[in-house]
Amino acid sequence: MKIIFVLCDPVKRLISLYTHINSYPNPDGTRPLPPLNEILTLDESTGKVKENVHPRPAQPFLETGLYSQFIKKWLQVFPREQMIFLSGEQMICDPLSEVEKVTEWLGKKDAITPDQIYYDTERGYYCFSPTSRHHYCMDKKLKGRKHPDVSPAMIKALQNHYQASNDELYSLINREFGWPSYFGNGSKPSCS
Repeated sequence: MKIIFVLCDPVKRLISLYTHINSYPNPDGTRPLPPLNEILTLDESTGKVKENVHPRPAQPFLETGLYSQFIKKWLQVFPREQMIFLSGEQMICDPLSEVEKVTEWLGKKDAITPDQIYYDTERGYYCFSPTSRHHYCMDKKLKGRKHPDVSPAMIKALQNHYQASNDELYSLINREFGWPSYFGNGSKPSCS
């Protein structure tokens, strides 16, 4: 068995999850979640984030990006050699580089070629075309939603909240992703 993990900046993950859940209104038209600044607040005296409302009791929002906790559990069951860890940011900016890591890891080097991946300007994302007749793209209605405004102080506090977990993750998987890198109000990184 091979296990593929695609991880993105945990601050982006939290905000993206909030945006995703709130994009599906309740039957009565109301939003399922209160405003993000009611769920998470910043304790001015400590500079730490506090989760006030637990709209998801099974997994509070702040736990979403604590990847090292989840990876440690996976490592108790599966050997590290059965896992590969990819960058969500790279999958958006340069998907071929991450796909090549997977195909080489699977022993299928060159299974995906550069001519099968193209940038769709209408969607603003890369797409996959294994043949001239078949194209696979993310639905532009479901990706690239506007994230809620989050203050720079809250972003910094969230980055601090996740830093120890990020450091532990990097040592567990022997790869760094360059976080914190949350790129603000949009949901897409600036690719350079």
